Amino acid sequence: VDAVEVTIDDEYLDAVLTDLSIRRGRVTGTEQPGTGRSTVRADVPAASLARYTAELRSIAHGTGVLTRRPAGHEPAPARPTGAARNGLRRADTIPG
Repeated sequence: VDAVEVTIDDEYLDAVLTDLSIRRGRVTGTEQPGTGRSTVRADVPAASLARYTAELRSIAHGTGVLTRRPAGHEPAPARPTGAARNGLRRADTIPG
């Protein structure tokens, strides 16, 4: 797991939060000091961060800054499968 800090323009905050979530990251804090820039701190599986610098550049239109450092080891969270990945739940069947 890597501890990451991402600083971006405020307008890209939602996109970065969504992207970190997709990478199975756990957001540990955000700061919006009112300067037009936001900082997001998260713990993210290191394997999910391969090529993230280039992808952040695309998401934040070149305004993002990434800092990362190893934060230890822990079991990776399970990847959602099937309908759960799409936010859908299977309807319960009623005998009939």
